Order: sequence, then C-alpha cells, then structure tokens
Amino acid sequence: MMQRPYHDLKPVDALVAGTEGPPGRRVFYMQGRKDDLLVTLRLEKEQVALLATSIANLLQDIEDLPEPDPASVPMAELEHPLEPLFSVTQMGLGYEKSEELFALFMQGVRPPDTEEEFVDDEEEDDEARLMLVRFWADSSQLQAFSDRALLVVEAGRPVCPLCHEPIDPDGHLCPRANGHADPIVL
Repeated sequence: MMQRPYHDLKPVDALVAGTEGPPGRRVFYMQGRKDDLLVTLRLEKEQVALLATSIANLLQDIEDLPEPDPASVPMAELEHPLEPLFSVTQMGLGYEKSEELFALFMQGVRPPDTEEEFVDDEEEDDEARLMLVRFWADSSQLQAFSDRALLVVEAGRPVCPLCHEPIDPDGHLCPRANGHADPIVL
C-alpha cells in the first residue's frame, strides 16, 4: 500500500481561518504556517463552525491545562495567493498531554489534475489521492484560532427569524410567510 501524502506542522507558527468573497458567496479557508511551509485548505462554513465549537469544548474539558491566553497570539490573516491543497472531507482533534500540544487532523482528496510528488500516477484511485495534514498548536494558539473562526462564521449574512435561512443583501422571500408579507430587506 502506498504511503499517503501528508504535512505535519509541529508546532505551527500561525493558524488562521478566513474567507474570500462577498457574503453569500464566501469561500472558507484554513491556513497553517511552520517556518517556510504554508498549508492552505478549503472548508465549508459549517465545518469551520463545528471545528471552532469543538475546539472550545475540548479546551474546557481538559483538566490541568494551563489557562489559554489568546491575546498573546499575534493576529494572523490569510496569506495570498490562496491555493488550497485540498477541500477538507474529514476533521479530527487530539491532545498530546506530554507536550501540551493539540493536533488538528485534516483529511481530503487531492484533485485529480494537480501534481503531487508523493503519488505515483499508475492506476491512481481515490485512496491514493487521500491527503492528510496535522496542525499542532498550544492551547493559546488554539483558543485564538477558535475565537477568530467563530467571528468569521458570524460575519456572514443575517438569518431570517422565521425560517432561519440566510437573508441576501437584495432581500429574502420567507417561505414561512406563505406569500403574505413583503420581502425582508436589511
């Protein structure tokens, strides 16, 4: 069996979630940097929200953890050009107690048209195109990432109070109004 290509950024110098594009058409990214290696991944909004809340819960659940100080972590921004290695299909979190580092495991499938030095093109299947990235961060870096990620998610379109669907800048015809109300415009 062929070894899966992966990157192991231990520990990261920077870890950030961000977006490109206008509300309603935003593309969500996650980036980690270790020295000269910058890894960019593409995620869905729901994945960013789930990751951020899972991190917050994990940090609360671990006993004897030094108090995270997200203010001590320099504010990171997405670095351009944004060239994602892959779109994330699976995520995981872990904690290495002896090093007091957390691992964010990201897995995805390398697009078939990209070149990758680790993969042999002979009879390539989906399993051979699987890629893994591990971002290792301390509790302060992880808390800062989680806080920022939640802000990025919340900065999107407002939600309709009736149907809980996003309201576009040009208005929203709420299906719960059943045609009996004017469009909601913010």
